Amino acid sequence: MTDMPRIYRVLGTDKHGVPVEIAKASEDSARRSVKEANRNAAEFGRPQDWRAEFADIERKALP
Repeated sequence: MTDMPRIYRVLGTDKHGVPVEIAKASEDSARRSVKEANRNAAEFGRPQDWRAEFADIERKALP
């Protein structure tokens, strides 16, 4: 079985205070999303709590 690609997730709070989790296919994509989300939050005076992390997801092959 080949190695599965790593999945990263972007975590933060939307403008209504609801926790949000978004899956990204690469670390670079996740970091760019965090940077943009925190920049937008700062622009509108909201908390800049967005972060990216490795999503430890166990993947199983389909039968």
